[in-house]
Amino acid sequence: MSHPAFGVDISKTHLDVFDPHQARYHRFENTPAGHGALVSLGPEALVFEATGPYGEVFEQAMHKAGIRLHRVNPRQAREFARATGQLAKTDRLDARILAAMACQMSLPVYRPLSPAVQLLRDLQAYRHDLLEARKACLNQLERYRHGSLRRRLKQRIAALTRQIASMDSEIAAHIKADDRLAARAQLIASEPGVGPVTTTSLLALLPELGTLTRRQAAALAGLAPLAHDSGAFRGTRRIWGGRARLREALYMAALSASRCHPRLRQVYKRMRDAGKPPKLALIAIARKLLTILNAKLKNTNPQHSC
Repeated sequence: MSHPAFGVDISKTHLDVFDPHQARYHRFENTPAGHGALVSLGPEALVFEATGPYGEVFEQAMHKAGIRLHRVNPRQAREFARATGQLAKTDRLDARILAAMACQMSLPVYRPLSPAVQLLRDLQAYRHDLLEARKACLNQLERYRHGSLRRRLKQRIAALTRQIASMDSEIAAHIKADDRLAARAQLIASEPGVGPVTTTSLLALLPELGTLTRRQAAALAGLAPLAHDSGAFRGTRRIWGGRARLREALYMAALSASRCHPRLRQVYKRMRDAGKPPKLALIAIARKLLTILNAKLKNTNPQHSC
């Protein structure tokens, strides 16, 4: 990186900043006023960890100020710290480690999500929470036998089911109201085997789709087989990491595509005839389906910069 990036450790209340030019630390409140104070230091680039809701407003403010952003996985930052011999962990040390990471590695530029995609992601996450709550109630229904408890659980399950249906309608309306999302959704949903849930998951959890290589897309979805070899030993390839909820949605789509997709159905049949386990074959179908969708969006280019 030609110009050193400021390292920023983000918490709910504060921003701990390391300025590599002057080797100085700063602390600002994680508020609009604090964001403005950070901008006044004149950084050309910032590197920070993904922190969920604590960083969303910060990211938008820095992007609006024209500062180049680099967002890294917290696990990768921690492993980088250990690799450099830094075992201690404080907010100030984290900021310094992030700045060092930017100096020694080529980090991709990060662009915050558009407001429409961010809202879609929030709606999708809330729907997922409702599904998890309903699953918990259904499990409790298996446990409890007392009539009044079962009655309460059934009432709650019914209420959650109504809320999930309401969220589905709200999500569909939100996608329809945004031209970019609507165009991308139409292309994604036109592929056999891809239903509304998978379409929403791809729009919300993989907004980069259409700008990636097939290997990048598979890695982000956690569908890339990882080698585990050493010397003469050849270990079993396994998938690991990536965006778990996205992988779950693609796996469900693969179940459908293995039956109704003209091309992928034949691929699934060949793999099963060759003795491949069903789950392995379905993971392969999910990866191929993602590759098809990525290429479709890349070639058609329906305003894919979300």
